[in-house]
Amino acid sequence: MTSVTSYCPREREDNEINRFFFFLFVMNSQATATQLIERSNIVLFTNRGCAFSKRLRGVMSSITSDMITVEVNTIPDSVKVQQEVSERSGSLRYPQLFVKGRYVGGALDVEALSRTGELERLIR
Repeated sequence: MTSVTSYCPREREDNEINRFFFFLFVMNSQATATQLIERSNIVLFTNRGCAFSKRLRGVMSSITSDMITVEVNTIPDSVKVQQEVSERSGSLRYPQLFVKGRYVGGALDVEALSRTGELERLIR
């Protein structure tokens, strides 16, 4: 079962690359969370059933549909993925948003950026 809730890259060339790495990631193959973060414009790591994850998905979906959302607690080898994402961000909490390879923050951080218009600037 796939853990993607949104996958709509804009550019055709990137679409094939991202789809390939995302497939490898979800199927627990050679791709890593770091590769997914580095090769995708926007990646949102969430936990199914988490209220903050739901809030952040709502904020992001009101701004863009060009993102990959991964529910880390529903994929194979989720502990390994969570460790890798946490090492990359420096945070143990979810959700975690990465834009253009950079950690942006969790739900409250992103909501604050959205209110000031900074989030839209980061995404473009």
